[in-house]
Amino acid sequence: MPVLHRFVSELNLMIVTHVGIILDEEFLESYRKIFSESSFNRSINFLVDLRLTHSSTRTPTALQASSDFMKKLFKGFKTDQNSKVAVIATDDLSFGLARMVEAYTFEIPWDFLVSKSVKEACVWLKVPENILEDN
Repeated sequence: MPVLHRFVSELNLMIVTHVGIILDEEFLESYRKIFSESSFNRSINFLVDLRLTHSSTRTPTALQASSDFMKKLFKGFKTDQNSKVAVIATDDLSFGLARMVEAYTFEIPWDFLVSKSVKEACVWLKVPENILEDN
């Protein structure tokens, strides 16, 4: 199933929605695509919605590969204000996997929140709570 994304330029926000079962290679390829698009910049904020995924597992190899890719992308990037990544994960497995991604990417200049609440994630990002309704 797909990893959907759209950029909301007026909010400097990339919304990423995982739908169905996402296998490792699809996970990696989807994020490589997002990070290589012209709308991507290293100061962008992310809202990742895992509510529609079916708790697919993520291997340590895939987590390490995504971490290595992002570390290269952000290498040497200096900023006064970190980007923010808010992940909405309502089931326990997705929540745990999102926390693992946070741990694997701790060297990247971003602040990371994993939440079971859309409201909490949106308030933290300072975006409208209904932002996902257009997705």
